[in-house]
Amino acid sequence: MTPQRYAKILEEYDLVLGHACEMSDRLTWRLVVQHYLSYAETIFTKLLWHAISLLKLSPTLPFALSQLKLSHAGDPGALQLVAMPLQYSMAFLAKTVFGIESLRAEARLQTSADLRHILESWSFLAEHGVKGVGR
Repeated sequence: MTPQRYAKILEEYDLVLGHACEMSDRLTWRLVVQHYLSYAETIFTKLLWHAISLLKLSPTLPFALSQLKLSHAGDPGALQLVAMPLQYSMAFLAKTVFGIESLRAEARLQTSADLRHILESWSFLAEHGVKGVGR
């Protein structure tokens, strides 16, 4: 993985996470009438906190100490290891954004075409894996 690709993944993660946090802000202090929606919003909030924590931990998270000693900053293999947890969680975060949008209309935000494409791409990966990517 190149440093440019890693930077692109971080940029996408920031966009998706920022969008999800804005959605969460819109839901704050809103009355929840249906019981199942309170569960959905609680899970969504917990997922956001995990995503924020993951972003803060991402530079060292996937490394075992022995791997860390063998890796050099900026090496393609090291960047790949660091990017994996972000990529893995981004697909589920995007899927959750669409789920909350479908449950709570007031959480929907205007999105740029770029952000919508990022969300749809990662959501597709969560649903289908890498089969059919690029279609």
